[in-house]
Amino acid sequence: MVADVLQDPNVRGRLHKPSRGKMVTDPDGSNCSYRGCGGKRCGGKHVSMFPSSDTYHNYSSPGFNVIERHNGVANVGFADGHVKAMKHATLYNNGSKAPYFNYSE
Repeated sequence: MVADVLQDPNVRGRLHKPSRGKMVTDPDGSNCSYRGCGGKRCGGKHVSMFPSSDTYHNYSSPGFNVIERHNGVANVGFADGHVKAMKHATLYNNGSKAPYFNYSE
């Protein structure tokens, strides 16, 4: 599976699984809730790359990083060759592997 993602500076281009936890921003990359130094909330918008290190983001992960870049949906390409516009919440499915990430590694 490939999808529009909020880039993680630690592993560029990787689509994180729902088991990484909720994305620390809203699905469109806005309203970052990561709390860094001093417990302050970032509040910023990250639409391409999650910050690697600054006052708020100390080499943290963005969590499940599918980002809704296209009118409230993300483009997702599946291994069987079909492509679909999908919502972040549908793919995340409350952190469950099923049905989109239900495979063995």
